[in-house]
Amino acid sequence: FYAQELLRNLEEERVLRPGEPHWVVGDLQSVRVPALLQQVVEGRLARLGETARDHLAVAAVVGQRVPLDVWASVGGLTEDEVLQTLERAVDAQLLDAGDDGTVGFAHALVREVLYEGMLPPRRRVWHRRVAEVLAHVPGSDPDAVADHFQRAGDPRAIDWLVLAGERAQGAYALLTARDRFTAAVALLEGDEARASERGWLLYRTGRLLRTADPKQGLAYLD
Repeated sequence: FYAQELLRNLEEERVLRPGEPHWVVGDLQSVRVPALLQQVVEGRLARLGETARDHLAVAAVVGQRVPLDVWASVGGLTEDEVLQTLERAVDAQLLDAGDDGTVGFAHALVREVLYEGMLPPRRRVWHRRVAEVLAHVPGSDPDAVADHFQRAGDPRAIDWLVLAGERAQGAYALLTARDRFTAAVALLEGDEARASERGWLLYRTGRLLRTADPKQGLAYLD
């Protein structure tokens, strides 16, 4: 149902249109949740009640795939509260339960409805809490932690972007490392107390690009 309704909506908005020899996809950035789909999701959420919806909104901030322990920690929920919400949401075809201690939203549009239903200040608070929980989970993805801190507008994103860049550099993903370092540099701009750190990151970026993109590497070194 979700896929059919989304495709129909894309065609109506001329984002998806016939072409030769294949269909042509336009700009997806401006695509919103189709009204009918939103109504279906909202109806299912309403039947679950406000408490369950609030719990699911927390999960929506965590991501498309949500570890149960992270969900509980971020939301300050007991194991029983998480499981009760999970069972009801699975019955309502809003969540899928895995065998690995995680749950996933049945469709990305379900998560989007929940996420967009929160005011931006509230989302920033939850993103900060998610980042703080993930930061203390051994083996957490530094990209995920950095992303949540960035969405929260929290300067701790800088250190996690550097960690993500160092991980990418160690894997010889030099352009990814460049992106993480330059994102950290942008957040450091104007912070006189950390000017030397910003300069060091620019130097590191120039050095790692000396083979992947020598011209750009020299620009960073300059």
